[in-house]
Amino acid sequence: FSTVVIMTRNGFTDGNLRCADLIGHDPYPLPAAPITMVYYNLRELVKKLDGTSHVPFAVPQAFGYEGHAFFRVPSPAEIRNMTYQALAAGVRGIIFYTYYDSRFDLNKYPALYDEMLKLPKEIRNLESFFIDGRFEDIATGEKDVFCARWELPGEKLEILVNGTRERATVKRNGKEISLAPLEVKITREKK
Repeated sequence: FSTVVIMTRNGFTDGNLRCADLIGHDPYPLPAAPITMVYYNLRELVKKLDGTSHVPFAVPQAFGYEGHAFFRVPSPAEIRNMTYQALAAGVRGIIFYTYYDSRFDLNKYPALYDEMLKLPKEIRNLESFFIDGRFEDIATGEKDVFCARWELPGEKLEILVNGTRERATVKRNGKEISLAPLEVKITREKK
């Protein structure tokens, strides 16, 4: 049995540790904040929970409302980017909110819906890394380009996430890697 708390604002307190096992954060950047708030807020949460028995998880913004000042419907590239920013930050779980409420119906956004169908399958295919892999946060030299690596015996996974809306170039393993705006690159290889 587990208890859950989801923080709608960045502002973790020790009180959260006393009331829940799973501690999540739902940074919803669209349309007003930089999309990179996802990584920065969740990385802070992961660091604060390091060494505790609590599990950090993310609730990426998978919804929005037409003409709303605070919640815009994400594009498929944006939901993919936010999801992989969360994973690169080191969270141990993802909850997508929302499929349907009184004002939002994912069925009305077929491209977003298709991406939402792909993401859980893609993550499930990589979950052994996220569950059992040794996690490493890797500096890229670019402020809003994130990289994380997970290692298992004989295999490694590396995720690069361009959190900018511009093309970015980073060096990894002696090679220059070019990333399109909001691009996510996943490299899985044998060691």
